[in-house]
Amino acid sequence: MSVDLDPPAEAATSDQPITRTGKAASIGGVVIPLVCLLVGAAIGSAATLGAVALAQKPKSTLSGAAAAIPTLAQPQRHADTIPTGLPGFDSNLIVAGSSRLAGQTSAASYYLSVSKDGQACLLILPSDTSKPWAQGCAERLPLGVAAAGSGSARLISSNSATPAGTIRMGLNVVVDPTSTSLIK
Repeated sequence: MSVDLDPPAEAATSDQPITRTGKAASIGGVVIPLVCLLVGAAIGSAATLGAVALAQKPKSTLSGAAAAIPTLAQPQRHADTIPTGLPGFDSNLIVAGSSRLAGQTSAASYYLSVSKDGQACLLILPSDTSKPWAQGCAERLPLGVAAAGSGSARLISSNSATPAGTIRMGLNVVVDPTSTSLIK
């Protein structure tokens, strides 16, 4: 096969297309559209596969205590995000996007999360920002956490009874805002 790469003998005007003659032009007339069709099909298939992958729900990777907390399997909402700028809080220790607001009292907000080690975590964040926050993580439930001046809370299994004198925050957190009795 021969390919003619020389420019046309006459210059084309704006109303005259440049044309080539020979076998290369006729092969290119078939090959180029065929290549374009194949590339378009490949891009379309990749886009379809990507859309299907995004539409599928991710499989739960929670284990241990974290797997026993249904709230952690739910999608994160804006209100579930732990506030930034907590002095001494290292957000790199928990899985990004795993925090869930379990509830609030006048004294504090209670957040659940998953540690990078797969443990279930409970954070007590006092409403009074001058008071210290407290967080605990554990592989098994129950988990008790106390924050000075903000009381105590316990992360429990969903089917555990609510202890007398406590406030239940969703399925897995009980709060005693007046004492640290729940950390035992």
